[in-house]
Amino acid sequence: MLYFDMIEAQRDQAVAGSEFAKAFDAMARSVMVHANPADLARIQANLERSTVVAEALEDRLSDFQHYGRPIGRYRRGPP
Repeated sequence: MLYFDMIEAQRDQAVAGSEFAKAFDAMARSVMVHANPADLARIQANLERSTVVAEALEDRLSDFQHYGRPIGRYRRGPP
């Protein structure tokens, strides 16, 4: 039963990824229609910064899930 739950979760994740890709494509097309080159450079820089922040947050969440508590600069001493 656990195996089927894992397969269903993976399927749901794949569907969500596909929906995100479609939404991102629509957003990208809209940006290309309405933006000038200077705006595109600014948007790209913002997206790159946002990606770095999102990856850092994802790593922190993974650490929290793995260790059951925050680690790193927010750590307040021994558990």
